[in-house]
Amino acid sequence: MTAVPTTPPNPTELGEFTVVGVLGEGGSATVYDARWGHRSVALKVIRGDLAGAEARRFLDEAKLLIDMAHPGVVKVLAAGTLPDGRPYLAMEKLPGQTLADRLGDGAIPLAQAIALFDQLCEAVAAMHAAGLIHRDLKPENVMLVQSDGALHAVLLDFGIAKAMRDGVVTLTETGQVRGTPAYMAPERFFGSPASVATDVYELAVTLFAMLAGRLPWDDTADPDVRLNPSRLAETVEVPAALDEEVARALSTRAANRPRDVLALRDRVRRAAGLGAPTPTRVTAPFELPLAPTVPTAAADRPTDPRQPWRQSGGAATTGSAASGERVEPAPIVAARTRRRWPLVAGAAVVAAGAALIGVRVLGDRGTPAPARPDPWALSASGAVAPGSGSAEPLEPTPPAVARIALTPAKRDEIHAALGKVLAHHSPDATVVVALSLLEVRASAELSPVLARAGESTTFTQLRMLMVGSCDLALGARGEWLSMALVERPGALLKEYELIARGDWSRAEMEACFGQGRPGPVSRAAAPGLPGEPITVIPTDGPPVLIGWLDEHTFYSTTSTVDAAGIAARLAARTGKPSTLDQIGSRIDRQASGWLVGTRAALAGAVETPALAADVSVRLELDDTGLVGTIALYQPDAKRADATQGAVDAMIAKAKEDPILGLAIPALAVERDGTTVRMRGRMPIDLLAKAGVQLARALP
Repeated sequence: MTAVPTTPPNPTELGEFTVVGVLGEGGSATVYDARWGHRSVALKVIRGDLAGAEARRFLDEAKLLIDMAHPGVVKVLAAGTLPDGRPYLAMEKLPGQTLADRLGDGAIPLAQAIALFDQLCEAVAAMHAAGLIHRDLKPENVMLVQSDGALHAVLLDFGIAKAMRDGVVTLTETGQVRGTPAYMAPERFFGSPASVATDVYELAVTLFAMLAGRLPWDDTADPDVRLNPSRLAETVEVPAALDEEVARALSTRAANRPRDVLALRDRVRRAAGLGAPTPTRVTAPFELPLAPTVPTAAADRPTDPRQPWRQSGGAATTGSAASGERVEPAPIVAARTRRRWPLVAGAAVVAAGAALIGVRVLGDRGTPAPARPDPWALSASGAVAPGSGSAEPLEPTPPAVARIALTPAKRDEIHAALGKVLAHHSPDATVVVALSLLEVRASAELSPVLARAGESTTFTQLRMLMVGSCDLALGARGEWLSMALVERPGALLKEYELIARGDWSRAEMEACFGQGRPGPVSRAAAPGLPGEPITVIPTDGPPVLIGWLDEHTFYSTTSTVDAAGIAARLAARTGKPSTLDQIGSRIDRQASGWLVGTRAALAGAVETPALAADVSVRLELDDTGLVGTIALYQPDAKRADATQGAVDAMIAKAKEDPILGLAIPALAVERDGTTVRMRGRMPIDLLAKAGVQLARALP
């Protein structure tokens, strides 16, 4: 007979606190209904198995919260360590209901919503003034409290608030993303640190929910949808100016949002036609039945990703809202990238190679809906979009990709550079892809791919990941690029490195990198290198460092790197060759494009295990078409046999595709010991068709 597991009883005493009940539980904390002397408190106790650094972080930030004295921020009464060693945070226990529960009954009328939004902005501004970023602003973390005949909004749940001066990291020590995906700013899905701009974004999402009764997207966990939010006016009748302001605050580019939460408050009030903001804590009359602080079963409410509050508990500090740490597993930034590494800056290289042999390494994504243009980007002429009414500097839209004439000398220069660039990437890189952008732009058949790539959500995300809000316009101005996926032993997250050369100057790019930053961009020296080859870009956390190989070629990485790390990349690597160095030495890398990758990296991108191998791809573009070679390197004959069988089966299946079927006759499969190679040529007329298909398929 199988024993039925039992839930351990709740403690009755926790240090100085008497436990009355449980208000909520989550992945990293439990919130108890407790008594502390004569006072009722919400006692948040962190899980005992959390790493020591996480516990210390919690207590350090709790000390800052204790000093907060703002009526719109729940009062933190005490913080410390229980006798059993677990950190705790004791907060005042507030009567009322959460904003999430109120939204479960529908949208809030405009004037009432703006009154509450004013209070939220002022509370968040007070946190920012105290040096804290909230990082989890949402209706579940707002309590509506009745006092003096008016309703007040009070911020709750500071389990992931972070001191600005410490550098607002995005990940826990276990590789999890701090925050709630339904409200998280798009840049945070890809490792960018939280900042004032991310709190502005989350407030805008909350305002959208208050006015529309739903979120501006249907999928709460996919970062792609953050680039295509619904407009508020499509859901509810609001002034056109307010619709514009909400769209602006939801911009995918952090630099295009209002500079801080008070600027957001003022813009929203003016756009709503309500005049100047009211003083703190003066609210419009707001009739609302207040529910008791009793959790509501999730099963009693419909499940709708657009209305996540309909799945939550009923009280502040109840259910998942009480868990402290808002975490999403690393797949947001790690596992998701396993299927996307072929797209890192060299999608044309891999997709062309995949078309050559019929490999579908990305899976069936379907044709995505066209992304909405960012309403807060400038036009190509530099004019502000109609109706914006903004005097703040915004980013220019990249110019359209135009075909160019490419001289043989320039082509040879690019090929020579691409042949050497592998030595500038990390020895821990598992994939490096390189591409001659000028050759693609000179090709009538492939230039549409670059034009489409500039609008692609994937390339937009990668650009944001590498250089923030600066729009490089790589398709229109880049000469060549290489990008590496780095997986360091023992590291929790994948990192990316970008090396790019274009017709820009360093001074011009530094001005672009500095847009919307909290301080001036500066230059710094690197150990062992002459001059000041490092650009230092200030942020609300640690500065971002960009290295320059020359005045037109820069190196950027998503990892936290110091001047010595930059110097190591700017000086070509020597000494013992890395795994990728050895793989790369097996092909001529002076080409239009190439890719080298390790077995471990490929294993995460292919569905057929027999195709997992060290890999190289070499592509040469000329006037007659595209010549390509893909090589899979296996360690022994048995695995090579399996690989050859898988390739043969894959090619047979690919013949069913009309376009690929036409290309298959030009494909030859060779076996050289433990290496399986596929060589082929895609004629120029088929390349034109493939270019159209690839441009349409870019996600």
